[in-house]
Amino acid sequence: MYELLSGLTGFEPAPRTDLKALRAACHDAARRTGGQVVDFAEAQIAMSYHAALIAYRDETVAVLANAFHPLLAIAEPPRPHEFRPPFREAPELAAALAEHEPFRVLSTSDLDRALSTVDISRLTNAEHRELRTWQAETVGDVIFNHWD
Repeated sequence: MYELLSGLTGFEPAPRTDLKALRAACHDAARRTGGQVVDFAEAQIAMSYHAALIAYRDETVAVLANAFHPLLAIAEPPRPHEFRPPFREAPELAAALAEHEPFRVLSTSDLDRALSTVDISRLTNAEHRELRTWQAETVGDVIFNHWD
């Protein structure tokens, strides 16, 4: 599980997620699974993720993309000022997104894994303070949040 957190440290400038590639991946995956991208929100101040909303006939889901690393999650649509939306499984959408390099779709079991079970020793002191301040408990809390 450490590989999910490695590279999230402040020791070197982090790259930015390629928004053009992300948009293309979301549109393709939505089309292939019978949905349509109806909104795309870039990460704002204090957010660690971009969000694409994909509408299907009976539901709307969000594809969250970490702003600095090509890590994706599927979740309920975000609500304003929400710490992070609840993660969910969507196997067909996840499979379609996984075909787009360099993106990696994380499962809910990866995202819900307790921080106490992974090595976070390489995070900076400032990052450890954030974890304590916001009472982050899971890997998903670190990768996708609205408190950075």
